Amino acid sequence: MEKKQVKIEPQKIQMVPVDELIPYVRNPKKHPEGQINKIANLIKEMGFKGAILVDKNKEIITGHGRLLAAQKLGIKEVPVIIDKTLSPEQVKALRIADNKVAEDAEWIDEFLKTEIMQLDLENYNLGLTGLDFDELELLLAVTGDEAGKEEGGEKERDNELKINPKSFAELAPTKKEMDQLNGKKIIIEFSGGKDSLAAALWVKNFFPENRFILLYCDLGSEFVTIQPFLYKTAELLEAELVTVRSEINIFEGFIKKKEWPHHTFPYCQTWLNTALDKFVKTNFRPERVVVMRGGVASQKKAAIKKKSSRFIKIAEMKDFTYFQPVYFIDRKTAQEILTENNIPVWPGYSYGLKRTACRICPGQRTEAFAAIRCNYPDVWEELLWLEQKLGPGCWHNAVTKIVKGKRKQIRRSTFAEAADKGQAKFEAGNYSLRLG
Repeated sequence: MEKKQVKIEPQKIQMVPVDELIPYVRNPKKHPEGQINKIANLIKEMGFKGAILVDKNKEIITGHGRLLAAQKLGIKEVPVIIDKTLSPEQVKALRIADNKVAEDAEWIDEFLKTEIMQLDLENYNLGLTGLDFDELELLLAVTGDEAGKEEGGEKERDNELKINPKSFAELAPTKKEMDQLNGKKIIIEFSGGKDSLAAALWVKNFFPENRFILLYCDLGSEFVTIQPFLYKTAELLEAELVTVRSEINIFEGFIKKKEWPHHTFPYCQTWLNTALDKFVKTNFRPERVVVMRGGVASQKKAAIKKKSSRFIKIAEMKDFTYFQPVYFIDRKTAQEILTENNIPVWPGYSYGLKRTACRICPGQRTEAFAAIRCNYPDVWEELLWLEQKLGPGCWHNAVTKIVKGKRKQIRRSTFAEAADKGQAKFEAGNYSLRLG
């Protein structure tokens, strides 16, 4: 049988005011708020890359989600293709097929995992992929056979670098690192947490002649005890403390956004980074400064990151050098190093808290919410008030169900549910109780 030739006509894309577009009233596909947010984030990052398809009356055939995202972002005009060739029956069928046919595609897990790992290694925002937190966690888990492998083969390794150091001495800078760090002004992005405290101690120990800066960002949501701790730490380490303030107060930002930040797209992190980056760019030349961070590799990512260096790339600060001195140690070793060197940690840890700078972070562990409910009733009231405004927001202990053989998140847990879940662990931790 002779194949019928498919003729493709060129299609004109034109900019059309969003107010002129007509959503189809019986559109068979719902667009939940979470999906609209993902589309909006993609548009903010990459622009409007897919035209909306409409009929001759400008009634939408495909692209309802993109229109809702554009409206959410306040976009006035969007790219549109006006089709005048399809029959009413073809339009109805295309609306259904456009959504249904895509569902029949299957992921090639090996390729998807490789793509996600490459993005993660470049510190790219994985929330823009549209994958949920649980899906990303699974993809970023590494088997023993995969440990140490990197796309394109083994990269050049710094043979002096200790990947799993168990002592402070094993954290010493290698010759290659010294060549890049010597003579530079050192700025430590400092949260007051154990990781950044360990990074500051690293600088003090291995660069004793250097005066360095502890750079702290105030988002307007710090615990009341953090400021005295910052000053005492700077005095102890003989460092200069600089506090910058975000242009966006986190309380006002949450209310304006009308949603909690998500683990895969924590928009509040952008506010923090913007303030820190602005200070660095304004006050220092790239060739004269090194910016250090205190993050350590989680157990599941340690194998992925077993590469060659503690230097990292930051896309928004590509001209500057970033370095994570304690990246390859685990948190237990970090704590041991601080104890051995008689470095006091933030008092909030003794009361069961886990986050230093942000008391209203929805990403805290469940036992931390139990600690807040018990030891910080004023902060607990703040969280409940925000929950009334924004709905449930906890990243952990989400409410899930099995859909088509896969566990899907139905909603995030409430703060009370998270605190109840973590209560036993909080009680078992022998934490102190605050009086008054």
